[in-house]
Amino acid sequence: MPSDDDSRARRALRDLWSTARGLTAAITNPTPACSTCLDLARNQRVAHRDPDEGRRIEGYTRMLVFAQSAGPNLDGCPYCAVILVATYLQADFLIRENATVNVYFPMGGGLLINDTSLARAEIANLQVYTPFGQIPPWPTFGTSRRVSSNSGSQESIDRIKEWLTDCTTKHSECRESQSSLLPTRLIDAGDPAAGNPPRLIETTPGDSGAYLALSHCWGLNQTYRTLRPNLSAMKRGLIGFDMPSMPKTFKDAIMLTRTLGFRYIWIDSLCIIQDDTKDWEVEASKMCDVYSNATLTIAAASAAGDREGFLGTRPHPWKTMVNTFPSHPDLVSNLEVRCRPEHNRAHPLLRRAWVLQERLLSKRLVFFENDELVWECRTKRTCECEGLDNYQNESWGSERPLSISHKFMQSSREEVYAWWKYYVLEEYSQLSITFGMDKLPALSGIATKVARQTGDTYLAGLWKEDLCLGLLWSAEEARSNPPGRKFDWEHDYTKSAQVAAEYRAPSWSWASIDGKVTYHVREQFSEVPGRQQHMVFLEADVSLAGMDPCGKIDFGYLRVRCPTLAATINLKYDVKGAPQYRLSFSDSSVSLRFDQYETPYCFQPDVPFAPIEFTNAQGSILRMVQRGKRDTVYEMVDKVTVKLAFVVTTPNGKRDYFPGAGVEELVIV
Repeated sequence: MPSDDDSRARRALRDLWSTARGLTAAITNPTPACSTCLDLARNQRVAHRDPDEGRRIEGYTRMLVFAQSAGPNLDGCPYCAVILVATYLQADFLIRENATVNVYFPMGGGLLINDTSLARAEIANLQVYTPFGQIPPWPTFGTSRRVSSNSGSQESIDRIKEWLTDCTTKHSECRESQSSLLPTRLIDAGDPAAGNPPRLIETTPGDSGAYLALSHCWGLNQTYRTLRPNLSAMKRGLIGFDMPSMPKTFKDAIMLTRTLGFRYIWIDSLCIIQDDTKDWEVEASKMCDVYSNATLTIAAASAAGDREGFLGTRPHPWKTMVNTFPSHPDLVSNLEVRCRPEHNRAHPLLRRAWVLQERLLSKRLVFFENDELVWECRTKRTCECEGLDNYQNESWGSERPLSISHKFMQSSREEVYAWWKYYVLEEYSQLSITFGMDKLPALSGIATKVARQTGDTYLAGLWKEDLCLGLLWSAEEARSNPPGRKFDWEHDYTKSAQVAAEYRAPSWSWASIDGKVTYHVREQFSEVPGRQQHMVFLEADVSLAGMDPCGKIDFGYLRVRCPTLAATINLKYDVKGAPQYRLSFSDSSVSLRFDQYETPYCFQPDVPFAPIEFTNAQGSILRMVQRGKRDTVYEMVDKVTVKLAFVVTTPNGKRDYFPGAGVEELVIV
């Protein structure tokens, strides 16, 4: 037997249009007839922030449309009925749980119903709209483009072709020759129907042509790869192409390549010999050109592994609510409801560190997300429903990264450095990477492009001509501020980064740690009149571990001359047993300003900081500082003496920053 909530929803669906007969009076009446939804009247709208994207939209105050105490007015309000029916069709759990919702009118068209109950992880964001080309049942509801229920449908393929044609013929920033130098190896998509299976081919140096590239998540158990033992067989025909052994993502990518009218596609796990270290290093160093020269990059955004694929039925297809236009029975209008696509970094692919350079180096990409396609090029970012056409977001997930990157790469050297630090590194450092030793190789393609643009020398993630500001990175802080008391720098400020388990970069490089890094100093130091650079770089060098000048390294050091001060790090423990540090100086005239208040200087290292002591051969007790490694416990001492090296300062009208400091030469490793 259906529940009371189900019965109410079914009755609403059946009687929806019969209750809409008094619609005209409700719209023209300045006083809303329904106290629950305010008739969704335009004069009742207020400004809101889009709950997902952060942009300003028109909407209404929270409506308890499913709560028993203020349920929808089904007998006299067609708007309440629409909201309830839409929710019943796509998110019936909200009705069962008497949830509350917000109602908005995003710029993308239609009506947005947003779950505010937060009662479960399954959050509902529903969009009610009329398809383009149809007349809305009433003015309150807008129009939107219908999205195909299958990402591999002819409708979706035609959409990609339309975007690609517009981009290559109409976008001045994107328009360039589609014939480029070919990578060392490619997958020939072949024609299985004609007896020509897909196969791996090796190109001749200097060959040019058009090809696609695949950006994908390998997954945990990637066994389908090109190796030395199977290289010859892969050239004859991809092993198991018509069998379950080939990952679906590869099958989908090859089929899409043929459908779009291309012959070749580059797939990293198939076009690089995975068990050949030399081949891997050579091909990884060419990543800049591989993605930059591809006509289009296919991004399997929603697939967490290659077995999942990206072509097929979508999880939340649109559903038709009604088919009758109440005031004009001779016309047909489809009022539809769908789960609103969320274009953000939640997709598995966009959480991968390797993918950042694949995205920024590409000419153009098409993302296969859960609910629709997203197109991105240097000129435009759009989606199947075209909701992204109406606004540009401040967040990474909805900006046009290709446009921004292209703009900076055409700018001055200083602007390129700024883009590298504040845009690339801050984003890259928070992404996941399977093998820690790939920290530098996974960014090698972008680094190669910056090196070509600036003519500068790459030093383990920093640039020789920008070392002064490049050294001023820090690990992202994690703060806790218990309710009821003011934030306390000594007790509530911590760092969450860890030192890499294996050596991959010197301590002065952000690549030496695991964790998000940030350049908070950009406001203080970037364009401040009177800024002083105190560190002089006498020598800087790194020893490469392979053939890629922007790849893995064995060792790196800096030799500098700068003012130094001897300081003592005093170790205390808070009530929870967490270590806390403060700097003190033997010279009482020294006082470093941490902020506008003259508070004692609280010191928090970027990684676990382990002062240790030991006895040398002469019997003397020595103290030294060692950065703590992951899962390692050190015996802590209460004090340790260190040298503070000053890199750059801003003007301070009150006093000298470091009275009595001596200038020394230091070697930093």
